[in-house]
Amino acid sequence: MKPAKPKRKELAPAPQVAARAVIQILMATGKRYTVEGLREKLRELLRTEGNSEIRAVASMSSVELIAALLDANQGLEKFGIRIGISNGQVSLGTTEVEPMALRTFIASQRPLDAGSGELSQAAMEVLGCIALKQPIAQVEIDHYFNADKRGVVGRLREAGLVEEFAGEGGRLMFATTEAFLRRYGLESADALRKAVAQ
Repeated sequence: MKPAKPKRKELAPAPQVAARAVIQILMATGKRYTVEGLREKLRELLRTEGNSEIRAVASMSSVELIAALLDANQGLEKFGIRIGISNGQVSLGTTEVEPMALRTFIASQRPLDAGSGELSQAAMEVLGCIALKQPIAQVEIDHYFNADKRGVVGRLREAGLVEEFAGEGGRLMFATTEAFLRRYGLESADALRKAVAQ
């Protein structure tokens, strides 16, 4: 009687390997990367691996990598995590936090407006748009950038730089806060508009 052959380990498809590697890179570094930057990092780290599925990740196109990340989001979101892809930048964050107490706690742990905290380029752009065009609705912000900016607006709200209120007809609008004025040494939003107009 022949001895039973050991079962071959099932290999994960390349898109799953790619998404897992990207999540691990984003978590370990805490940084944003461009899609091209991630592709380069994956090529650098994985091209000499013995496993053919891992090596396949090193040769994925930008479109294939983005598709893998978007597909991974379906599984991640049930745990409150999502991979954000905006303006060619990839970052790891949370989905919208529902309980107010939890939202407040998370915002206090990593505030954007702490003395040493830096706003990302995307956050600065959205904050500038809100400051200059306030009051402004989410749909107008998204239209201005031709992209969904709800996540960025949410982080600005958590940081206390932007607030929401009900406008005409109950439409949700956004405007900057006193904390925004203090942070940038402004007396009022009008002072900012005048400075930009000069």
